[in-house]
Amino acid sequence: MCRSRKWSHRAHAGGPDAHVDPALAGADLRRVLALALLLVPSVSVVLELQSTVMMTHAATAMRSSVSVALFVKALRLSPSARATTSTGAIVNMYSTDAKQCDILLQILPIFLLAPLQICVCLYLLSREIGVAVWAGVGFMIGLVPVQGLVFGVFFTQI
Repeated sequence: MCRSRKWSHRAHAGGPDAHVDPALAGADLRRVLALALLLVPSVSVVLELQSTVMMTHAATAMRSSVSVALFVKALRLSPSARATTSTGAIVNMYSTDAKQCDILLQILPIFLLAPLQICVCLYLLSREIGVAVWAGVGFMIGLVPVQGLVFGVFFTQI
């Protein structure tokens, strides 16, 4: 069998060398991307909502534990310690310390996922634009002291 006949036979039979119309391949890709643009944000919203519910549940449990610990400690205060600690200070501990637990658990997933997101974005950018991404990273790191000075001046005026 002639080598050219072998290849032409595979092309007509729909083998790996078969001719695919580029317009159809592009249309299929556009459909997949359009579907991804619909599904990815939808799944993201569902997962973010579930994460928020779980963190709210954990924050409520942590706030309750801190409140119970503070209440038990307040009950165990000696009379001399009660004389030096005002009721307002104890109430302040209840409200402030318990609220800090809520804030911690709301911010914790951001602190855990932000380095991963930054690394993935830097990798994808480096694949697209090459080493130029590191010039941008260097520029952003170089602006950190400038930002500190600007905000230092801004907040001292307030």
